[in-house]
Amino acid sequence: MKQENLLKRLENFILLAVIFLVPLAVLPLFSNPLVVPKMAILAFGVAAVLLIKAVRLFLTGKTELASTKFDLPVLVIAIAYLASAILATPNKMEAFFFPGTATLVLSATLIFFFVNQLTKRNRVFSALVLSAVATSVVALLAASGIFDTISQVPAIFKIKAFTTVDSPLSTAVFLLVTIPLGLKLAWEEKDTITKVFWTTGAAIILFGLLLSFFQLVPGKDTSPKLLDFGSSWAIAVDSLKDSPILGAGPGNYLTAFNRYRPLAFNRNELWAAKFTQGRNFYFTAISETGFLGAAGFVLLFINLYKVTKKRLTKLVDHLELASALLLVVLLAIFPGSIVLVTVLFILLALVAKPKENEFSLPKTKAPALIVSAPVIVGVLVFGFFATRTLAAESLYNKALVALSQNQGTQTYELLRQAINLSPRVDRYHASYAQVNMALGQSLSQKSDITEADRATISQLIQQAIREGKATATLNRFRADNWAVLAAIYRAIMPFAQGADNFALQTYQQAVALDPINPNLRINLGGVYFALARYDDAIKAFELSVLAKSDFANAHYNLAAAYREKGETQKAINELKIVLSLIDPASSDYQTAQTELEALEQKKVAPEAQVTTSPKGSILTPPRPAEEPVLTPPLELPENSQPPQE
Repeated sequence: MKQENLLKRLENFILLAVIFLVPLAVLPLFSNPLVVPKMAILAFGVAAVLLIKAVRLFLTGKTELASTKFDLPVLVIAIAYLASAILATPNKMEAFFFPGTATLVLSATLIFFFVNQLTKRNRVFSALVLSAVATSVVALLAASGIFDTISQVPAIFKIKAFTTVDSPLSTAVFLLVTIPLGLKLAWEEKDTITKVFWTTGAAIILFGLLLSFFQLVPGKDTSPKLLDFGSSWAIAVDSLKDSPILGAGPGNYLTAFNRYRPLAFNRNELWAAKFTQGRNFYFTAISETGFLGAAGFVLLFINLYKVTKKRLTKLVDHLELASALLLVVLLAIFPGSIVLVTVLFILLALVAKPKENEFSLPKTKAPALIVSAPVIVGVLVFGFFATRTLAAESLYNKALVALSQNQGTQTYELLRQAINLSPRVDRYHASYAQVNMALGQSLSQKSDITEADRATISQLIQQAIREGKATATLNRFRADNWAVLAAIYRAIMPFAQGADNFALQTYQQAVALDPINPNLRINLGGVYFALARYDDAIKAFELSVLAKSDFANAHYNLAAAYREKGETQKAINELKIVLSLIDPASSDYQTAQTELEALEQKKVAPEAQVTTSPKGSILTPPRPAEEPVLTPPLELPENSQPPQE
């Protein structure tokens, strides 16, 4: 009995620690110091609680079970994310490890059931409120500039708008929904000193909330840049059309965004941005988990409505319900985050009134072993792979730091180690491919290239192709991955024969997966232009103009293709459009103006030469074919062709 109580106390301590630490976890060891540590604490904490419960079950043959009205919808949501992650997400690493959307929801739903089994639920209120107080204090200190005076503090803390959550928007939502919990603790507390403590805590949270509101004011750098509702809805609907039951898969919203965003999105000022979430949490969930996930949330809303209807007259006595309702509504307006999704399921557990039951197995050890052994093995296996993933993320961050310091060899080695630890992360392969390509191009700039240099360049190019192919293969439906491979083929066109056809194939695949992206069509047209296939280049640039008619660079490239084909008047017309779209005070305007004058002179005197001015910050002209870097050119191995689509 003593051993059982000790394990139970340890289990409760870990659970409360997770609830307290998730909003606060920050660790600059990773490329994303706000998200990765939170996922690690959440996943490892839940895994530890599961492990202890399994051990307790094995030792005692019994465990606590608590049922609530929210159990069924929460289970449906968990099943939807799990099934969609296994069956729909092309790259399981994205679903389960990073960004780990499936693991986030599964962990949050397990916390829901863990909290339901607690007898002293006020401790959960306390953990959430204390976490919100600490979040507010850190945000206020960062805004005051105090961290700037402490040299030992990591640089991220010295950002004026720093918050431990992940953004001022998520921070504002988190603090807003915890204020009623702080007031509840103060209201119900009998001890005067403790009452003052919780009241002060609620006041601190309020100050942090006001700071977050100030940082969200439109026009500020910290103002959120969100996908619009119309595009989010269109993406959700088309995702359901393509995969109605399971959606695009958790962690795969970017792919759905690329494929399904409407043409009207290109009229938005954020047209060049990439979004990994919809405008609100539910649109994202529907896009990623289909009708199965939608069914879970509908059931949840119905049951929450029934509970609210019963307690509406005594809402002051159920401030946790007010917090839950507020968060449910806010998640219909804003995107979710690790903190907000976790808090949502915690609040649902606090709102629920569990019916406690004790589940006992037969007194022999065999049934307990049959139930607990798979849980223990599953937790250990998950822990092994999750540990390797964290180690790989740390190495990847070190590689990015080395890259920023122009340490090419160290970057190369660190990326290689990260890939060895976690080979199914496309980001690692993409970066490794680009580093290989950069090293090869750097070596090719030598005035006297020896046979040894030639062999090294060939090896680096082959590695770049191999890693680029791995990037595309790990998620065949993601346009960005194909664009990485296409850029590599395009870069090696001066080095090797046959790379031009491979570049065309991969850019065409990227365009097919991101059809309204004008930049991809410009890149495709650029390859045609370099091959002097001006008719094809014109078609590609015209489609870029159709995708975004007010895109100056698309018209500029189209003008270049018309010019090279000899259609001078059409080139002049396009350059006039370019001039109407850019700032007259910019260097780009002068660039286009100079070219327009040269074309008009050429129209009068055909023997006149048209010179292209240096490219500006916006206008990037297509490049003609480059002179061969190596003579004779390299011969690509047979396996250098793009992966099958």
